[in-house]
Amino acid sequence: MKITVTAATSPVAQPSGVAFSRIEFELSRVDGTGETAFSMVDAPPYVAGFDVDPGQYAVVIVSRDTRGRAIGEMTRHFEVDAGGTVI
Repeated sequence: MKITVTAATSPVAQPSGVAFSRIEFELSRVDGTGETAFSMVDAPPYVAGFDVDPGQYAVVIVSRDTRGRAIGEMTRHFEVDAGGTVI
């Protein structure tokens, strides 16, 4: 099944004087299988799609400046049930 992860960005949330460049998404299973998927988005809307099986996941969303330095990071955990619902 396919899920979509969206990162909302705002100029207010960015440090002063930092040129924002891209958002990186890293999706991984947290049940010990070690499967990961990676997506990089350079322009709005900052949306990444992933094919997943039922299970527990973590997604790390990193915003980077024009030099590739991380200027913000967030991790969210969620579960996909057998019917494809994110819970």
